[in-house]
Amino acid sequence: MEQLGKYKLYSMEEMLDKHFGSIGTTRRDEHEKRVADAVHAYQIMKKTIITALLALLTIGASANITAEVSETVELMSILSRTAGFEEYCMDMSGQYTKDTETWFTPYKEHPIIAYYQKLRNNQGISYDAVMSLAIHLDINRNIRAILHFLQWILSHKKHKRLWLWQPCHHLEHLSKQQQSLGYQ
Repeated sequence: MEQLGKYKLYSMEEMLDKHFGSIGTTRRDEHEKRVADAVHAYQIMKKTIITALLALLTIGASANITAEVSETVELMSILSRTAGFEEYCMDMSGQYTKDTETWFTPYKEHPIIAYYQKLRNNQGISYDAVMSLAIHLDINRNIRAILHFLQWILSHKKHKRLWLWQPCHHLEHLSKQQQSLGYQ
């Protein structure tokens, strides 16, 4: 026991000794067993719940699961990497990264890259904003829709209107150029 002003502070061992007896007594041993059993039951219950949830998720999932790469996500990632966004310049894909750099390096001076860098510098478009943009882009439709969406985001973010129609032509041109060269 430790005295702290008018308060007495007891350690856990002192409290267990006081209420259940010393280690080795019948009452203390019974208490220790009940605690150990309760902890063990909790661990089993937790594992059972996790297993049941995983089983439900597996049963609920379709048997026809397919993995796909979104061309819009890839396009925006590659544009971000080509524009020099640090968070997109990590080499985590080995040869794939080298191949995309080789393929897109000639486009570093393309007007969309300059515009994209301007967006980052002036509006803070980076990190997850790039992917938020990418999931709304549909290359097979009209890229103007994504630019309209970006305009809306930015107007609400900083209460400023930002006209993004200028890069639309550049992005469409870059996409068509890449598709005509067989890059998918």
